[in-house]
Amino acid sequence: MKEKNYLIFVLSLSCTFSTFYFKTIRVPQKSNTCTSDPNSTIFLNSATKSCDNYFYDSNGWKAIDLSYAGLESRKDVPIINTCTETCDRIHPFLKQAFLKLECKSNYMNYIKNSDKTILLIDYNDYFNMWWVLVATSNYFSLYNILNIKNFIIVHVNYDPRINVLKLPLMNIVSKIFPGSVQKLWDPKHIFKKNTIYRRIVILPHFTYPSILVNKKKVPCMSPTLMEMNRLLVSGKNDGKQVCWVSRKMNHKSTSWQNHRVIPNEHYFLTKLEEYISQNITVLELENITLEQQIDIVGQCGLVVGMHGAEMSSAFFMKYPRVLVLNTHQSNEINLMYALNGYYHSIDNWKIGDYKTLAKKILSIDYYSQHSYSTMFQMLS
Repeated sequence: MKEKNYLIFVLSLSCTFSTFYFKTIRVPQKSNTCTSDPNSTIFLNSATKSCDNYFYDSNGWKAIDLSYAGLESRKDVPIINTCTETCDRIHPFLKQAFLKLECKSNYMNYIKNSDKTILLIDYNDYFNMWWVLVATSNYFSLYNILNIKNFIIVHVNYDPRINVLKLPLMNIVSKIFPGSVQKLWDPKHIFKKNTIYRRIVILPHFTYPSILVNKKKVPCMSPTLMEMNRLLVSGKNDGKQVCWVSRKMNHKSTSWQNHRVIPNEHYFLTKLEEYISQNITVLELENITLEQQIDIVGQCGLVVGMHGAEMSSAFFMKYPRVLVLNTHQSNEINLMYALNGYYHSIDNWKIGDYKTLAKKILSIDYYSQHSYSTMFQMLS
């Protein structure tokens, strides 16, 4: 077995057969089924006005749209310049988001103007693929609803891990949004200058609801996530390989995380390869670029692994299909619903039981695209 040292972000899934509970769920939706994205009309109608600025709040989806406002920075602190009435409303409205954000009302003294829109985002956990998908899909939904154009994306919260980790997932934002990504804490940043911008749109992440963090199974598609997948995934990504999401024992990991580690993983994968008569690609994506991650996962026809955030790397597949072992969570199945993908699982799987896992893998048609088109036809 040739083991490839890549670190993967995979969606956890669960399958079941006989004593184990094998599940295979195809989740394409009919046109009249629910979607997980915010309703644009309801969201826009939720606006309340302050000076020439708008505050949107619809069922937990929030945004602030400032018109002709100033932005500057002091070290890692972003400073908004707008009217006093709006300044007084910003922090009570944002609550736990953008805690470092300051606001003042002397913007009339600014000497430069820009036709750019500044898109402020506050998410900074770019080490966890699952939460990156949750945050980015929320931003992307409201970006489309608010019709944002000619813009610069600004990461407001500084993540000190960037000094020791590559954090390649930060680049997802720049790949999905057609704008450049800036950092407020850059000493040479443009926001040191006194400039009035056409719009400053503030998108607080943690106030948003999301199908992905729902603890129950929610059979809803997400046009937003499907569009993000289309923008990221190469048209050539038509994988046929079985890919295993590797987990390593780590002293910093919790007992629950270490419980999902396969003892003697190399032996386990060698025996699994023998039973399915093919090589298995071991996914470890943490220290490679986003582009490399997309290419590697794009070669997978089936992503297999224990429940965890790393399973979310199946998002990089053209035809998402996951096999999750021993999970009582709804994360992976909701992601497959959202992406119109395939979810397989084995519950009560004995860790290291390669024979049962091989039997399940061999029952899955992950080589052919025809199963997708057939299922679409059956459900249309």
